[in-house]
Amino acid sequence: MSMLTDKQFWKARPRPSQQDATLSFNPRRPSFSDLDDLFRRRLPTNQNLSFLEVGSYPGKYMWYFNKVFGYRISGVEFVEEHCRKMVRLFSDSKIDAEIIQADFFEMKELAPGRQWDVVGSFGFIEHFDGEDLIRCVRQHWELVSPGGYLVLVVPNHSGFSGKVFKVVDKDSFQGHNQMDQEDLLRVLSEAAPEHVLQESGYYSRFGLFNSGLYRALGSKSYILQRSFISAMRPVELAARLAPNTSYFSPHVAAVAQKPLLQGETSGLDTTSSRTQLRCGGGGLAE
Repeated sequence: MSMLTDKQFWKARPRPSQQDATLSFNPRRPSFSDLDDLFRRRLPTNQNLSFLEVGSYPGKYMWYFNKVFGYRISGVEFVEEHCRKMVRLFSDSKIDAEIIQADFFEMKELAPGRQWDVVGSFGFIEHFDGEDLIRCVRQHWELVSPGGYLVLVVPNHSGFSGKVFKVVDKDSFQGHNQMDQEDLLRVLSEAAPEHVLQESGYYSRFGLFNSGLYRALGSKSYILQRSFISAMRPVELAARLAPNTSYFSPHVAAVAQKPLLQGETSGLDTTSSRTQLRCGGGGLAE
């Protein structure tokens, strides 16, 4: 398989303990407000709808879609340690969530026939290349219920963020496929030719949060990292006045809907989503 990273990459990837300590964040912060606007424009708000995040650690997107849209949330994650951390975080937050510990490509065997109303990944598919990238997106699509939505967000490493990333962490940079909007739409068309595109584009104006720079600074000094992030906030706020561009905008995203075929009805997933860890073998661990 043409996966540009492996399990050890994700397990060893440093994440500040402060980031893991809480699920909540401000959706109107400069690094997220464009995506927040996109999701609010294109996705329904309904507490009866189900949501699956692919590559879900540390769970912040799951938290967001539960709190803002009311969705019943599930997440599939490769690394068991990360799953257990999410179970603890959601339990501490008193939020019902289903955490599935599995290889994403085994989802159809683990949960045969199951689909979700909204399926999303946010920094996942850029770790695949070639035919396996198409296969990865097709697997996302097959998990979307009729009438449901697929949300794909990737870092824009084809522009400025990627140039910085290549300098500060070349090894991690090579674990990404550097796809742009044209690439994302091409792959979506090949993987799901019947999709109805709702919106796609570049988002988040300007910022260095997808460049690897903050992580590199954090590996040297947490104080240095936080000081630099604080210094960047006025720049990111000022950038809100600028348009999104293919060079400077940190995110590429697309929202697509799966059409209903004649005679089909929208397949709402009514599976309970109590906080749990479902291990790859199908057993449950609280």
